[in-house]
Amino acid sequence: MYFCDKVHQLRIEAGLSQEALANELGVPYETVARWEQGAEMPDMQTLLAIADRFGISLDALVRDGEEVSQHAGFSAQMRCRAPYEYKSRATCFGVPLAHVHLSNGTGRAAVAKGIFAIGDIALGVVALGGISAGLISFVGISLGLLLALGGLAAGLTAMGGAALGVYALGGLALGYCALGGFACAVELAVGGAASGRVAIGQVANGTHALLIHEATEAQMLAFMRAYCPDAGQWLIQLLTAACRG
Repeated sequence: MYFCDKVHQLRIEAGLSQEALANELGVPYETVARWEQGAEMPDMQTLLAIADRFGISLDALVRDGEEVSQHAGFSAQMRCRAPYEYKSRATCFGVPLAHVHLSNGTGRAAVAKGIFAIGDIALGVVALGGISAGLISFVGISLGLLLALGGLAAGLTAMGGAALGVYALGGLALGYCALGGFACAVELAVGGAASGRVAIGQVANGTHALLIHEATEAQMLAFMRAYCPDAGQWLIQLLTAACRG
């Protein structure tokens, strides 16, 4: 085990965040992150302080043990790979403006909370993560109040492999207005297979249905304007272009 692994393990076992350990040692928390990434070593005075804090000898802290791992062929940098965390000092109502928290893929998922959040699990106004939730969210499983983009997306406007929203766009799209390979909508559905009050598709099922291969672009425009008068012009133009694309 290497120093970077040891300081990470000791911190986790003590239930300390990188920022909490940094405060105890009187160093910037970014410095602790660099230690755990194997990018930097503390000076002797700080090493002594770390050893004292965790009740171990300096020798035990800094001496590399014999490598017996099945991953012995990995580089030192890979062996020392630790969760990465960055949290901006600037805050808004006590919430960091930016928080990045990424795990090393071997432990618990890392949670990021900030105005701009990036993490395994991200919660923020703008969130990016494997699982993300926010006003605007991206990637993986996304829940966005205004916009969600991900493999599985839900929000006011949702785009993804499977999308659920007022406006939904995806392979499987469910919403008030939906566009997708399979589109199911309360009002207007457009897709390969479409089902809704107004449906346009290769296969269409609805109160008012139009088969794409039987209609011109002008006919589709007229059809949507006639049966969906409340739909915005931008939406009608987008759906028409998608049908022809």
